[in-house]
Amino acid sequence: MATIANVDGFPTTFDKAIDIDRIVAQVGQMAHAPNTVNVMFVGEDHKVPYDVQRRKGVYDGVAAMGVKRMIERGMDDRLEVPGSVVCETDHVAKSADDGRNVRIIQKLVSGGFPAGKEGLSRKPLVIFFGAHHEPRLKEEICRQFPADVRVNWTSIRSVEDYVAELPNRHPAMFDVFGRKPVGYVEHNPDAKDYKLALMAKGHIREGFFLELMTPKYVFSKSLFAIYFADRGLNDQIRAKVQRDDSVVVTNIVRFNGAHTVRAVHMLKTQVEEAEAGKYREAVAEVV
Repeated sequence: MATIANVDGFPTTFDKAIDIDRIVAQVGQMAHAPNTVNVMFVGEDHKVPYDVQRRKGVYDGVAAMGVKRMIERGMDDRLEVPGSVVCETDHVAKSADDGRNVRIIQKLVSGGFPAGKEGLSRKPLVIFFGAHHEPRLKEEICRQFPADVRVNWTSIRSVEDYVAELPNRHPAMFDVFGRKPVGYVEHNPDAKDYKLALMAKGHIREGFFLELMTPKYVFSKSLFAIYFADRGLNDQIRAKVQRDDSVVVTNIVRFNGAHTVRAVHMLKTQVEEAEAGKYREAVAEVV
């Protein structure tokens, strides 16, 4: 069996463009050593737009390097290039079928990786797969790669995992009691919006747009109330949302200091309190 050494975790900046550039640069800097293969695992949650867009950017970025790439089914079967790109083409097996992990590594090895005419590949392997496949793909690489090979493994995880690890900054943020939210955003757990999750923990890392609305346009039972630390700005945006009485698109830029913004997760039954400026947070909630 091959051996795997985990390289220190690769952090995120929560900025797609910067993350893509850093990951591509890291792949380009992976140094070859005797009996060693470098692997970069770019994991994702297929429902998280950030992850999907990051994967596409990294894929295009490393393409010119001539590195071996391995991609999961459904990403784009047309990307398969003999000798360069290995695609999982089994669309019959169920998502949780462990045979998928076995067969894709078999396909990789039978195609000549990591061994070749000149010995071990000097180029890294970049894997694009759902994050939950990582443990089993590592095991299969251990089992199917040559016994004397050392694999240096670097993991890129879903942005959702990085958000989950962030400390909750609520104690250092402002209390929302005594102020009214500028507007509301429906909470859709399936949408996997990492930016709202960041805001709920008191962090803003990347500029984006929010569709703010008054309570009557929110139909889900779960929602986010949006507050700004700058009371003047808070009142200004709230007045616009109330005046238009419809969906108002607001640009959320990189906030710091007086322009800190918070997303407070609450139920629709608590909106009346929020609209009266009387919403109290019993415990800072992690969403």
